[in-house]
Amino acid sequence: MLEEELATILDYANLRLAWDRVRQNGGCAGTDGQTLSQFHHNLQVNLWALRIEVENGSYVPRPLLAVTVSEPGRRDRMLAIPSVRDRVLQTAVAQYLTPILEAEFEDCSYGYRPGRSVDAAARKVMRYRDLGYRWVVDADITRYFDEIEHSSLLLELSRFVTDHGIMKLVGDWLRTPIQDERTIWSPVRGVPQGSPISPLLSNLYLDWFDEQLLEKGQRLVRFADDFLVLCKTRNAAEDAMELTEDLLQSLDLRLNENKSRIVHFDDGFRFLGVHFLRTLVMKAERPAPGPQENHPTAAQVRDSLPPLLEQSEPPIPPALDEAEIDSVLEQESTTPPGAMPGPRLHSLYVSEQGARLSRDGESFCIHNEGELIRRIPARRLDQIMIFGNIQLTTPFITDCLQRGIPITLLTANGRYYGGIDTLDARNTELQRQQFHCTDDPATSLRIAREIVSAKIRNSRVILGRYARKRQLGPFDRAVAELSRLSAGLDKAQSLDAVRGFEGMAANHYFTAWRETLGLGWGFTGRKKRPPPDPINVLLSFGYTLLFQNVFSFIRARGLNTHVGFLHREYSGHPALASDLMEEFRAPVIDSVILSLLFNEQLQPSDFQTDPGGACLMSDIARRTYIRAIEAKMSSRLINPEGGGKIDYRRCLDLQVQRLVAVIRDPAQPYRPFVVR
Repeated sequence: MLEEELATILDYANLRLAWDRVRQNGGCAGTDGQTLSQFHHNLQVNLWALRIEVENGSYVPRPLLAVTVSEPGRRDRMLAIPSVRDRVLQTAVAQYLTPILEAEFEDCSYGYRPGRSVDAAARKVMRYRDLGYRWVVDADITRYFDEIEHSSLLLELSRFVTDHGIMKLVGDWLRTPIQDERTIWSPVRGVPQGSPISPLLSNLYLDWFDEQLLEKGQRLVRFADDFLVLCKTRNAAEDAMELTEDLLQSLDLRLNENKSRIVHFDDGFRFLGVHFLRTLVMKAERPAPGPQENHPTAAQVRDSLPPLLEQSEPPIPPALDEAEIDSVLEQESTTPPGAMPGPRLHSLYVSEQGARLSRDGESFCIHNEGELIRRIPARRLDQIMIFGNIQLTTPFITDCLQRGIPITLLTANGRYYGGIDTLDARNTELQRQQFHCTDDPATSLRIAREIVSAKIRNSRVILGRYARKRQLGPFDRAVAELSRLSAGLDKAQSLDAVRGFEGMAANHYFTAWRETLGLGWGFTGRKKRPPPDPINVLLSFGYTLLFQNVFSFIRARGLNTHVGFLHREYSGHPALASDLMEEFRAPVIDSVILSLLFNEQLQPSDFQTDPGGACLMSDIARRTYIRAIEAKMSSRLINPEGGGKIDYRRCLDLQVQRLVAVIRDPAQPYRPFVVR
């Protein structure tokens, strides 16, 4: 009998999605000579055969094909290419492991990760430079991919993977013989460059290194084996260099003495094919080192950088925060093969005070002080969020209403005012059923209990991850209390009792935050109106953005946003949106906040308090926060319904669909969103 994790990987839909990715990436045949087209000719048979071999224990990976790659001006490097069938299975495993390991990786790591790029790494370097970190440890690890120690890597992987079948597969792939024209040999160290699983494993091996540097207060930017540690003084840089050498030695790795040095921004240096000199950032003519086959090369991603950046802020004007992070404004969106179709909610955030939005034909235009800042095809947007004093023309509003694009109005600091939207009466029958369900005490109690149960479990998971990574006693204690509350929730026999459990859980949860973060950030507990400290500002702002996403999906699926199950109904309150966002608070917003704070991407100095006692977020901090939330919302995880991976926005939509199914048939259970 297969364990659950491996069974999920061998699900036909996951294997088919893996095949689609392998075919899309292209590549040559392996040592068995089977090409992509030959594998595709009997695709279903080949996928089932692969599954059966793994299930009955007869699967053995084919030897890897050694291929030498020559690049102008660079030393030749060797790729080790798996056969097509092995690439499919490795990709299937990588699809399963990626969301699990991504939750553990640090934000300072940019190589071979979804939603990350050379561009983003370069901007992080510029941000540190502008904060005064102008001495740089410019470092490279000697033969990194060839020197990874197998037993240490597998031990680290076993912290997150309990399925012995998966561990055996990864171990077999690490030890797979490599064959060239003359000989065949078995590696005793390293991960094969050219294998789909290798980028994930290479990042996992250095995750401990990242954590140690960050915990010691270092400013690290890493792309695979190339990394920078940015410091304010020469002495600090020398200490950082010594620390990195010691940490790498613990991993049986060492710095490349010929490529590692301490340098100042005034002297200039190159990182990932980008030249940094004083306040200038320029593309290098020679490409940056590329990663393994089956993943975008750094050079390809680097091509998205502008030829010359003179400031640390992105070249896109601040009136278009979302354009910095949502590629929909630059190119057409595509749905990965096998991914669940559905709305992704391409969002536009406009926060530059005094900007003006208008319509010009099929496009929306943003002007500021009479100058055209940006033109955006209207068809590429699903929702618009307006922060503060932004002028909207009547034709712009009319076009949004005709296209069904909701406009959310907030203060400059993110407090919700209201919205501009159409009245939708297309689903009156569904809404009648919704009213009937909410009027039934048993159904309301059952759904409310599941929502709160998921919220508590998800909160526990997020705290547990950080407790494990950073040895945080308050988080550990809160995890124990949340586990106790979760176990007792079934005893709640009324909505008030369920709400009581939710309140007790929130108290333990934010007490852990206060005991861990309160001293440096002035956080004494959850306070909303007005938020008196940076953490409360981040919580309120983030929950507002999450709320608006949930609200849009509820409307799109035809439900009444104001009639819910858990939250009390009162005039003007979209209770159902408040209900459904509960399951996503911790895994989306809270996890982003903790990551930004622990990794020092936000500082207390990014906030100030006004005379009325309200804490305010700086424009730069708000942009950083929005980017992080959008990156989280766009990150992908295993589809709870099967069939590959989906992003968090599609998970939001999936929960609305699950609720619709229960409303149509109250006898079936409501399945909440729960993270692992």
